[in-house]
Amino acid sequence: MEDNNTYFMKTLAGTLAVEVNQSFIMMEQAEPQLGKIFDDYNCLSDLFKIDKCQIGDINYNLVPQAASTGLWDIMLPIKTKDDLYALNPDFKALAEYTKINKVGGVHAFTLDTKEGIAESRNFCPLFGIDEEAATGTSNGALNLLSFS
Repeated sequence: MEDNNTYFMKTLAGTLAVEVNQSFIMMEQAEPQLGKIFDDYNCLSDLFKIDKCQIGDINYNLVPQAASTGLWDIMLPIKTKDDLYALNPDFKALAEYTKINKVGGVHAFTLDTKEGIAESRNFCPLFGIDEEAATGTSNGALNLLSFS
């Protein structure tokens, strides 16, 4: 990518502009939206093989909720960084759960971090991506959830 240029990416969320300016990369996204709240903590804890008390956030009233900047994901708040990295999803069951609930995947995150605002892990086995290293649309939607 060359500096001071705009590129266009075709994605499932539509064609998105990506600007490279002074070595910063910024991606245009649709306006974030919040959707359904997922309050079945027993089911979510079974899917991720964690205790249901690990779901939520210590300082904010965050709950599992669908959010989108073009693609719907469940934003799954996890209390601590250790709990986030201990997640061990049942990918087959998670794919079925996301299919039934008409979302692409689950964006698990914690605000328990000293660097940056959040740390996250993204799971999208419904589309053949057990775990994704980075996802711009999910992190854009997380921004809305974290600061609303």
